[in-house]
Amino acid sequence: MRRKSRLAGRAVIIVDDGIATGSTITAAIRRARRNKPAHLVLAVPIAPPNMIQQLRPLCGEIVVLATPDPFYAAGQHYRDFRQIEDSEVIKMLRAADRSREARHTWRRWQPLTEPALAESSYGTRE
Repeated sequence: MRRKSRLAGRAVIIVDDGIATGSTITAAIRRARRNKPAHLVLAVPIAPPNMIQQLRPLCGEIVVLATPDPFYAAGQHYRDFRQIEDSEVIKMLRAADRSREARHTWRRWQPLTEPALAESSYGTRE
């Protein structure tokens, strides 16, 4: 018997540091869609305009900060574009959560025990 997906029926936000060719993010979106999320959001700081248009039909919503034209590489829009490990991201998310708790006495959402992280372009520098 196949285990039920943790994404099924949930709002899913896929975050990438920037889209270049779009191949890895397209694969990540298609994989997430197979798990039948209630809502699928793609959030990226930078992407070429043509890629946003190609990805729009695959997502319920796209949040993108900039779509420069011409677009050469995502990395050229960062001061520091080094790879970081999932453990470092988890550490930052937990620190942000503690900071949020310090500012608020109530919580509007309950996070997963362990964030479900997956690097779609690990090592490819996309």
